[in-house]
Amino acid sequence: MAVTQIQNTERYIGFKADTKPLNVPDGSIFTERDTHDKFEKTEGDWVRLFTATGETKLDLAAGLHVDKSVVHKFGSNSAVAAGTTEFVTPTGALNFLTVASTVRVKVGGDAADDQDAGIGARTITVQGVDETGALAEAEIDLEGAAVSSPTTQVFFRVFRAFIGDVGTYSVKNTGRIIVESVDNTVDLITIEAGEGQSETTAYFIPLSKTGYLTRTHPQASATNPGDLKMYQRQNALIVVAPFTGARLVTGAMQLDGSETVALDSLISFPALTDIWWEATAAAGQAAIVSVKYDIELLDD
Repeated sequence: MAVTQIQNTERYIGFKADTKPLNVPDGSIFTERDTHDKFEKTEGDWVRLFTATGETKLDLAAGLHVDKSVVHKFGSNSAVAAGTTEFVTPTGALNFLTVASTVRVKVGGDAADDQDAGIGARTITVQGVDETGALAEAEIDLEGAAVSSPTTQVFFRVFRAFIGDVGTYSVKNTGRIIVESVDNTVDLITIEAGEGQSETTAYFIPLSKTGYLTRTHPQASATNPGDLKMYQRQNALIVVAPFTGARLVTGAMQLDGSETVALDSLISFPALTDIWWEATAAAGQAAIVSVKYDIELLDD
């Protein structure tokens, strides 16, 4: 089989027996399909970067499969109001944009989280997808309690945010950081105080990918149980009626502990699918819940 170049990159794939490309710049990457070994062009020579272990999970985590990757999602809601249903996010809310927008950090943060002289977080990275559903990422400089400057990158979904630079060794963000859309000031994701990373169960299968659910781990307090359900909505970019409806994927009812399910038959999600979890608390008692789940992404 001929060596193939991944579009718009200096990354190449082929088999061990193939002759590696000659006239490519230093820094180019070549991955062998059959062995998953990875090489980098350095000073005119192909130098081995990684040798596959043969352990599929480890090789996936190391990025040795050029057409596959692993997504680990986790989220929590420590106060699902009694008799209500909320999203499994720290605030219990989850907003879905219908028009892509630039984003920014909302006014009202902590003065210690500032790009210039703050002792807490100084920058954050936001990850999601753009108006086409392709993966997108942007860095935002924090302005303490003031609103930040908007990104130039537009986002249709934001499914992860985490801190970058900090002003004090080993610290995290001092206050809650809320990322909002600029166009309609809708809250999109939060980094709770002292966490350094968002905790949302929402995800979006990117353009030209198929997702495969491999593991779920819902959990609820033994003294504050709840129902936990996973939903999907395909064709999320269709934002005029008729829409594609949300439907149940899996769940755990009246959970009062944890339940780990490793799927033998994987559940697939096509590109441009929203995924999220909801929790319902019994009447008269709030629920404390969290969810972890894993998805393997495969190039279409």
